[in-house]
Amino acid sequence: MSIVRSRLVAAFVLALTLSVGFLSATVAQDATPAASPVAVAADGSIELLGLVANPGPVSVADLQALPTQTVEVDFTSGQGEQHHSYTGVLLWDVLEQAGIVTDEDVKNATLHYYALFTANNGYQVIISLGQIDPGFGNSPYLLAWEEDGAPLDGDAGPLRLVVPGDVRGGRYLSGVVSIEIVDATA
Repeated sequence: MSIVRSRLVAAFVLALTLSVGFLSATVAQDATPAASPVAVAADGSIELLGLVANPGPVSVADLQALPTQTVEVDFTSGQGEQHHSYTGVLLWDVLEQAGIVTDEDVKNATLHYYALFTANNGYQVIISLGQIDPGFGNSPYLLAWEEDGAPLDGDAGPLRLVVPGDVRGGRYLSGVVSIEIVDATA
């Protein structure tokens, strides 16, 4: 089998695996909460993990120092039709500040990476970095600290992943506690 064909098969298997994992996580969220809750930092910070130059905690105050965005979104959740206004920071800006560590010898290396988000209830979602990279998908996903003019708190806070354009709310992750950058080819 040629190298190109082998890589195409590997890419297909990876895409299928990620799709099945995403669908399984979405079904799990609708059916029952995740079994293992994750501790929320006392100061309300989240952890940046994995392939970033500057790992560690990031607070809402740190994020509010970056350029702020407000978006209005519509989506369907387990509670029915939703319409909300969210204020936060572009996810790409957060990851760029953290310094995504890529292999500069690999063409379009960002396309090989994804962000794994974990919520305080253990629920997880994956976002491909190609979706949010301004040179590719340029999707304006947010890490929001405010919904409809009120701060996110309790189980919903301090941050929520907001995915404008998603019809269903499965990737609108409330109570984000960590973001891990992973190389899918590793």
